[in-house]
Amino acid sequence: MDTNPIHQNHPAEQTQPDNLRLSLPQDFTATRTWPEEIIVEPSRLAWTLWGDTEGDITAAYSGDKRPKVQTFVHEGQRFTNMGGSEYSVHCYPLLSPEHYAGNGKVKYSYEGETVIYERQKFMLGPKVTFSSRALTLEEEISLLRRMYAYGGYFVSGRTYQEMLLDFQEDDRTREGRKVAVAQELTRKMFPKTQPEMLAELGKAPGASGVDTAQLGLPGM
Repeated sequence: MDTNPIHQNHPAEQTQPDNLRLSLPQDFTATRTWPEEIIVEPSRLAWTLWGDTEGDITAAYSGDKRPKVQTFVHEGQRFTNMGGSEYSVHCYPLLSPEHYAGNGKVKYSYEGETVIYERQKFMLGPKVTFSSRALTLEEEISLLRRMYAYGGYFVSGRTYQEMLLDFQEDDRTREGRKVAVAQELTRKMFPKTQPEMLAELGKAPGASGVDTAQLGLPGM
């Protein structure tokens, strides 16, 4: 039920003076050092499963839309998201064909593919993984509560305490979540239904962001 910086030059990259690099639109700059991983705020990778607003990186998922792609911007550079998890996704910068410095398509990668964004053709540069920073204890606890409040079949007919015990016993539960689970299990009272948890969170069934269809699942 789970998942959770090193910099490396791409072999095909070349050096380029800063003044020349800055003279080109950043979307078109291939001759730069691409980090293997970039750490970002969790909200940028948020899904809409747990009452969150969808993150800009998540919204740019294009794995099933190629050659057309959606994009997000990080430090002035456009990227597209080709998939991953709630905590880490594989992304590729959009580069103009005339400034792409790679060797074409790369095995087991989308690098070198031609894509279309706003009716313009681009080539995908080297893969860059965007990962969420570690959640704080407070954020982990908030997530647990929202997972119960907005969850579907996996919490159907179950109390919040029962969900917590499942996470505690699951070997796949990451360490940060285990700490949050242990903290939550010290509560004196546990919501027994999703509407009770929604009330604790200050939400009400039918309010914005609350999936009333899920609350109507058997056992709710």
